[in-house]
Amino acid sequence: MVVDDGLYPPQRYGPHTCIVVVERTSHAKARGLATKECLRCVDLCGLDGVGKKGIQVTAKAFSEESLAENKTTSLDLIVAIIEKMNGDLQKYARTCGNSNLSDKAKELIEERWIKHEKAGSGGGGGTGKAASSSVTTRSSSRPGTSSARSSARSSIPAFSPASGRKARGRLSAESPSMRGEDGEGLPKLNLKLGSGSYLSSSPA
Repeated sequence: MVVDDGLYPPQRYGPHTCIVVVERTSHAKARGLATKECLRCVDLCGLDGVGKKGIQVTAKAFSEESLAENKTTSLDLIVAIIEKMNGDLQKYARTCGNSNLSDKAKELIEERWIKHEKAGSGGGGGTGKAASSSVTTRSSSRPGTSSARSSARSSIPAFSPASGRKARGRLSAESPSMRGEDGEGLPKLNLKLGSGSYLSSSPA
């Protein structure tokens, strides 16, 4: 929050606050939280987010950490630091020094870095192809696409003016009730008002 709002630059927040907590506190939760904040600082400003001393302190904390959750968080931070060193494990080991990294910690870091490299190099290719094929399938099935419009046009019968005139001719020939007695037009209506008319004013 403090770093995001620009109240405290990560170049100072990481080395002067978070690294001090990682180095001196005896509370596991405080160490874990401080390590996560160090990771944020590294993401924001690179190696300046922890400094050389911070690299050494976090390496020693990782070697001595017993809580699994904190150990995973420390390993995430170390991988981020190695990324900023362009993947140079030897440079990272030289910066940490022999006294800060145990042999077991070195093995864990190497294994994690190999997995990280494999995930970064081959993880996105198949997903991208699958995504593009699914997008193609969805777009071809939409009613607004050219293939859908062409299939819709093929399913609609073509209209011929000649066939239209034929249909109208048959309709007039086969419907004598619509013609008058003389065969021309509608039947004549008798509008004369007689004695039997409903509108007659004389009593029935």
